[in-house]
Amino acid sequence: MRRLSTLFGLLWVALATAQEQPLLLDGFEGMLTERWGKVATETELVKEGVQALRWDTVQTAHLGRTVTAASWGEYGGLGLWVHSARATGAPILMTLHPPDNPASEGGDYYHWRWVVDWEGWRRLEAPWSLFARAREPLAWELIERLELHAAGWGQDKPVPGTVLVLDQLELTPLAPEELARRLADRAAVEKGSLTPLGDGQMVLEQFGRGQSDLQRWESVQDNPADATAWVTEPLWYGIRLRRQGPGRLALRRAYDLDVAAYRTLVIRAATAGAAKVSVTALFDGETRLRAEADDRGLVTIPVQGARLLGLELVVEAEPAGRKPAEQEQAVDLEWIVLRPRENITASAHVFANRAVMLAWDRPWWGADRYFVARDRAPLARTDR
Repeated sequence: MRRLSTLFGLLWVALATAQEQPLLLDGFEGMLTERWGKVATETELVKEGVQALRWDTVQTAHLGRTVTAASWGEYGGLGLWVHSARATGAPILMTLHPPDNPASEGGDYYHWRWVVDWEGWRRLEAPWSLFARAREPLAWELIERLELHAAGWGQDKPVPGTVLVLDQLELTPLAPEELARRLADRAAVEKGSLTPLGDGQMVLEQFGRGQSDLQRWESVQDNPADATAWVTEPLWYGIRLRRQGPGRLALRRAYDLDVAAYRTLVIRAATAGAAKVSVTALFDGETRLRAEADDRGLVTIPVQGARLLGLELVVEAEPAGRKPAEQEQAVDLEWIVLRPRENITASAHVFANRAVMLAWDRPWWGADRYFVARDRAPLARTDR
């Protein structure tokens, strides 16, 4: 049990903190052939340090090395100094490789193409938004290899005369506006309002994981006595609310959070029996949006404002059949997550040790599905 708790603790580690300084991935010093393969050392054309990497693309069309860095998602993109002897117009493809996603067929990676259309030194900077995705790559945090290609992907062979010198490969800081948002989120995290999850996602509530056990939620029942009929049970993945027979439970919590950078608010609330869940979100400008749980137990609400002011969660167990009083109604509350405006294809539901994945399974009462730990390779999920 202690091991399981430790593994689930890793899931909620702060993966989305802001980095204000660049992180050097390779200064191209030392024994380059041990890291990059068949390349030459350049000691005359050097941007920083005492040497750089000389790449004759005709002799060696493909370069690559293993990279072990901190969470790539904490940074804004990649930066690289490149010297070109001639403006040959050669296309160069950079690919970033996390482990292959077992859920998709073929290689899974991020890629960015640039053209050698200059002479002399040029600083290349690529924010993550410039990187396209091949199939379904796992999260940025799992990237383990970087490659450069002068041929392939529609280019039959390297363009003759393309000789490049590479220096100072680094992860670049976030853009000022994104950095300001991350720092604001960090302040909220320190106050206990938010928990970073990765890929820019933020957790508002982790029911049953020490952050929220309904004590922060106010009961707003029309009939206060009806609330006492609900029994609360702690679960390792959340909280279960259950009762016998029909009834209604209404809970409300006030917030005051900057949500301008987020696209959707997602609540995980799986139900059993005839219970139904709906959530109403209050944004600035008195915008109220209501949504009901889908067949996967997810309530998705688009963000419509700069600040989230409050949430109201309603569970209604309606009578069904001949003996409604004997029917048990239940809802499992798991988490509330803010998802960013950029498209997320690789979820951060991957443990840091890469030895455990999160998979779907069916609980004993058979109404919906929840997360369990499995000893398999990590998978990225886009439906959580």
